[in-house]
Amino acid sequence: DVPRLREGNVALQAFTIVTSAPKGQNFERNATPRLHNDTITLLALAQRWGARALTSLMARALAQTAFINTAAARSGGALRVLRTAAELDAHVAARRGGDRRTVAAVLGVEGLHAIDSDVRNVDVLADAGVVMASLSHFFDTDLGGSAHGERKYGLLPLGRRVLHAMRRRRMLLDVAHAS
Repeated sequence: DVPRLREGNVALQAFTIVTSAPKGQNFERNATPRLHNDTITLLALAQRWGARALTSLMARALAQTAFINTAAARSGGALRVLRTAAELDAHVAARRGGDRRTVAAVLGVEGLHAIDSDVRNVDVLADAGVVMASLSHFFDTDLGGSAHGERKYGLLPLGRRVLHAMRRRRMLLDVAHAS
């Protein structure tokens, strides 16, 4: 709702993408959901994200980035997805100069289990506009543990490789749910 964001003088809005969430999600302990048996599957079906979104977390992430990128493209300049620090600096300078026409958006991913265990997909997400991500969300993954997972283990080898890919792409690391 970009008009209300503008009315509220919102300068920057983070849109974070969730690709999988366990049924009965809580803050204490969550099992890793099966792809076909999580709460996001129903959302993907209801919103018609495409058949691939039923079997691929990466397809779910890309569907959601496409929604925001399309909304920005259709907004007539009212919403702009920021991809670089330079774009953020320019937006801040425009706001300081009194230009309130544009709400900036940054895209993030809540848990890089969204890459379907393929480090190359970090680049795909970055190319789609994702600038920040966490390694885990509400459950443990093959990248690392979650503060809300069953085992709450630390960073795993795949997680280390993903961190290197994120650093190479100058992505921000969200540690909110890390164990």
